[in-house]
Amino acid sequence: MNVQTYRMDDAPLNKFHIRITALTFGSNFSDGYALGIIGMALSLLARKCISVHCGMD
Repeated sequence: MNVQTYRMDDAPLNKFHIRITALTFGSNFSDGYALGIIGMALSLLARKCISVHCGMD
């Protein structure tokens, strides 16, 4: 029986690896972008709510 074994480091790079890498980095970018927008919106909303409730408008 002729069994070939490969090490993980010796696996050939193909389109699947490149696609998974791109999707991983893309999701990190979009997640950070969304969190930044939500954080900015919440801080502006909090200022508006505090000024309305405290009569500082």
